[in-house]
Amino acid sequence: MKTLQYLQNDLSELKRSLAELNGNLVHMGDDPMAYFEDEITGQYNDLLDEQYGEMVNALPFYCGSAADLCGDKDPTFYRCGLNDYADSVDVSSFQEYQDVQEEIETLESDIEDLESEIEDLENEESEED
Repeated sequence: MKTLQYLQNDLSELKRSLAELNGNLVHMGDDPMAYFEDEITGQYNDLLDEQYGEMVNALPFYCGSAADLCGDKDPTFYRCGLNDYADSVDVSSFQEYQDVQEEIETLESDIEDLESEIEDLENEESEED
């Protein structure tokens, strides 16, 4: 049987892990480009290609995508557009974000279970006294 001190130590560790994961989740939402740059850039490039692909393909002297043309010819415009796009992205659609949310839910459940087990042990100890 686990001792009360052992359970309290486990609870403390779980709470630290939970706080760290919650912090990660907040940072993912605050700065999506730091966590999801490849995904967001890919989505933005797809958007540019979708909207301007026909025009770019009609150019007789260029054999590339609309995103490549924007990035090559006006990198400042491209980067500003990418940043604006990143600000509008719902980070909860990314798998990594969903995984962290799921891990948080699991930790919260584990914490509830441990708190209940600690309470039971404390009640048992008080009854023995």
